[in-house]
Amino acid sequence: MKQKIFVVIALFLAVGALANFRSTLTGYVRPTEDQVEEMMPKDEILGYRFVKSDSDPNQSYKMDEVTYEMLKPFGIVSRVYENNAGQRIDAVLIASDDSDSFHDQQWCFQGQGWEMKHIELRTIETKSFGKIPVKYIEMDHKERGPAISLFTFKGPDKKFYDSFDAMWWDFITREFRSGKPQAGSFYRFISLYDISKEDLDAFAAAYIDEVERTSQGKI
Repeated sequence: MKQKIFVVIALFLAVGALANFRSTLTGYVRPTEDQVEEMMPKDEILGYRFVKSDSDPNQSYKMDEVTYEMLKPFGIVSRVYENNAGQRIDAVLIASDDSDSFHDQQWCFQGQGWEMKHIELRTIETKSFGKIPVKYIEMDHKERGPAISLFTFKGPDKKFYDSFDAMWWDFITREFRSGKPQAGSFYRFISLYDISKEDLDAFAAAYIDEVERTSQGKI
């Protein structure tokens, strides 16, 4: 048992050292948020059109600086999609090569005043990856009212996970074995204005497929 603990500690130290000197040791150049934005979908998805902001044509809104400082990603893309009926879906993608960037969105929701009503682990069907696991949440807010959300994590091996705890070991060990930084991503979707569970599932699956296509598998 002590030997196993020592191995885990040694792995942590090795990965930490690599993270501190990754550019020097590997020649790795970290992607920028502008590059991530350019790889994102440009067309409408299942009849939902991307609502562009005045300040950035590739985003609907910008996360605050505190979020960037805490998560340390190389890109966050926040978009709102709207259909002809006025229904909206808020889609956020976080791309990073730092394991600290990923966390369970459930705790963020609670910190923002959302009350969890129902939590479910299940799958959605994508064309690019088949069935992928997601965490589905029904929640309520005193000021904003009810909403449904789902999120999923995509590891460096292109495998999806319904929690970062499940992805963590793969994320860390792949970087250690390869000697190079490994990137993963996090997808979060929230329904706005009376969107059904089935419609949110379909949009999330189509969005993930489209990101895979437009980024050529780089996100």
